[in-house]
Amino acid sequence: DAADGGIAAVSSIPAPEAAAIPTSGVVGQLVEVLDERLGDFVGSRYIEVQERAVLCREIVGMVRAAQGKGQQDRLMGQLQALFAEELNPVAPKAQGKVPVPEGLDLDAAICSEEEEEEE
Repeated sequence: DAADGGIAAVSSIPAPEAAAIPTSGVVGQLVEVLDERLGDFVGSRYIEVQERAVLCREIVGMVRAAQGKGQQDRLMGQLQALFAEELNPVAPKAQGKVPVPEGLDLDAAICSEEEEEEE
């Protein structure tokens, strides 16, 4: 399960003191709404929207898994540690330095025209 793997992946990060993630109330409702609605964005024709939706869905899955195991305090601390430091900007020419894998057609459509028309 991806959520269990996510918890394991961040388990080596020291967890600072953090507030508990409630399983009910506003945060619980937010988790429910995100879980219900993110699927619409995962199927977007815009790759950036897909990427953010999948990331958010994984975090929601990690929250649910942590709640089920009673580890929400630990997860909250680990998530805070992940986002604690400022990200450095990427050099404008960095993408150009990444070699294109053999056989990858960067001009090929990611979604078919039919899928785009459905949106």
